[in-house]
Amino acid sequence: MEIQLQTENTNPVLEKEKKKEGKPMYNEDEVNYAGYLQRRLMDAKNQRDRTHDEFDGMTYLSYYENNLKLANSHIPPKANKEDVLFVTGTTRQGLLALCAKINQLNLSAEVKAFDKDNRQQVKVGLGMEAIMTKTKQLDMNEEKRALREYELYTQGTAFNEIMWTEEFQLEKNLNTSFKDYKGQVEGIDWTSRLKKCYEGVRCNLLPGPNVYLGNIREYFVHNQPYVFSYDKMNYDEAKAIYGKWERWDYVRKDGSKFTRDTETSMMYYNNWTLREIENNEIEILKYQDEQNNEFMIILNGVMMMPIGFPIPWKSGKYNITKDVYEIISPYFAYGGSMPKRLKSSQALENEFWRLALLKTQKSFFPAYANMTGKVLSQRIFMPGKITNNLNADQLKVIGGDKMAEGVTTSEINMIKMLRENNNENSLPEISKGQQPTGDPTATEVVQIQREARVLLGLAIFGAALMEKKVSEVWLDTLLENWFDPEGTVLDEAREMIVDKYRSASVSAPIEGEGRGRRMVELDPELNSDYNPRDIYNEEEKLSKEESQPVRKIVLNPTELKKADYIWYIEVFPKEKESSELQKVLFDGMVQRIMQFPNANMEWIEEEFAKVWNIPADKAFTKNAMGSLNQPIPPDMMGGVMVNPMGGNAATKIPQKPSINTLANA
Repeated sequence: MEIQLQTENTNPVLEKEKKKEGKPMYNEDEVNYAGYLQRRLMDAKNQRDRTHDEFDGMTYLSYYENNLKLANSHIPPKANKEDVLFVTGTTRQGLLALCAKINQLNLSAEVKAFDKDNRQQVKVGLGMEAIMTKTKQLDMNEEKRALREYELYTQGTAFNEIMWTEEFQLEKNLNTSFKDYKGQVEGIDWTSRLKKCYEGVRCNLLPGPNVYLGNIREYFVHNQPYVFSYDKMNYDEAKAIYGKWERWDYVRKDGSKFTRDTETSMMYYNNWTLREIENNEIEILKYQDEQNNEFMIILNGVMMMPIGFPIPWKSGKYNITKDVYEIISPYFAYGGSMPKRLKSSQALENEFWRLALLKTQKSFFPAYANMTGKVLSQRIFMPGKITNNLNADQLKVIGGDKMAEGVTTSEINMIKMLRENNNENSLPEISKGQQPTGDPTATEVVQIQREARVLLGLAIFGAALMEKKVSEVWLDTLLENWFDPEGTVLDEAREMIVDKYRSASVSAPIEGEGRGRRMVELDPELNSDYNPRDIYNEEEKLSKEESQPVRKIVLNPTELKKADYIWYIEVFPKEKESSELQKVLFDGMVQRIMQFPNANMEWIEEEFAKVWNIPADKAFTKNAMGSLNQPIPPDMMGGVMVNPMGGNAATKIPQKPSINTLANA
């Protein structure tokens, strides 16, 4: 019996699909709209992929690839056997040093909320800030931030896509315990189901070549007439997302039958993709037009949505941010990179090193003129080699002995000068972790670091602005999705099913008490009659259990979504509280403060706990009034203050500012 093996690159475990043949049944308007989208996409591609002076006479794709090679100290293959190829790696060293330096900064977003009368709602802002911090942690923001900063400095332009995402994975449960499995094939069965493994905000770095801007001469993204983004994924991945959509059955997966010739193939013929794809690959094009509020997803040339479909998030704005490192022109969308700035000096340094290597090789093996009449091997010049019947006078160094003298002092100085020029255009040695010459004092080192910070100003500004833009879209996404119920749960006290809402808990500095934990919970029944003492008692209990200060903020999700708040995102670049430089600066500040007789020791203790990342109540003993800035119970503070704006906030009234407060919106 002959067994026919499957040769198609598909998963035989998954059930076979019956794909519809032919193209989707577009009506006349859809046919015209498909052609309209294809023309817009090709216009954006053609204007980007032609040569531009801003890219040093290259196309964007060549510019992007060249930056990547320079950033990774790419060594091309030899054209000739005798070629000497050498790359110093100065550009890569500068890039890594710059990224390391920026990574030492705290670029966390601060959220501020204002009501219609321009009064700041501090607790609402703090609550939203904690939610944003938590969701960024779930999205591995620390690592993703490093990636987008590297892209920003390497390519000069970084694109980030922020969106609310639901992710599923296939869960299988055996009908028996795996411990009882003995390797049998028959009689083993399991149940399968798709399980939601993640729901929240995702920030994805988009490669520059995967973004097509409608107008390359428009600097600001929000002024772009339209934006296309490109992605490619496995067929099974795409099916998990789009498999239940009405036109999924028309999405072809035989990549060999697609064409990229726009003169002979149009999108509505169902045989066109923008780039080459393999079998079982899906090309995903997302089209956004903010001005006309239009959105479209195109899978392997198939429009998956009706024409004129609105942008599917409430803000109606592009969910793609764009940031540049160096401005090339106010009338050009892309920015300049560090490799672009160092390209010429790096090439000169590489060339001098290459010539120095050649000259050193020549000093060991100079070129000889052989007048012996014999064929000689170069092995005769090896140390200790004895060659018989050879007249040494018949071997002459071509050009004389001066040609084999090796690298001179002037050439070494030239290499040093080129290296210094590279440093001036990237980062000074102190910023790369190299100590200055001599024996500098701690004050001198701090001063040098401050001067280096001035040189880093543009890089810091670019990174901070990128985090600000990402956080602004992140905030809009949270406001639209986070405050909806994520399910239901049984309320045993009331014996009824109630909505289940999300919560957040993050490490944060607690005013007056050092490092602690801030909690944010949602309660749709929260109102101005809510008793703050209940929250206070819970905070005290949690603080004792966790041996750290715990503060809780409660928000009313219904009222918060109704409230017409004005939101502001601010990012202030500063050294991380626990960085070594911050500790040195803090120690110097304390020494100066202690010279004054009225120094506030409580504030110094609080700041010390922040800088050294420790709980203040553990580091310092309690005074007669209790622990440092210990909150006073509500019944000792004159009762409850109700927000005059209709009962949207209930809070304890402390003698000193404290975040031990309750807010519902």
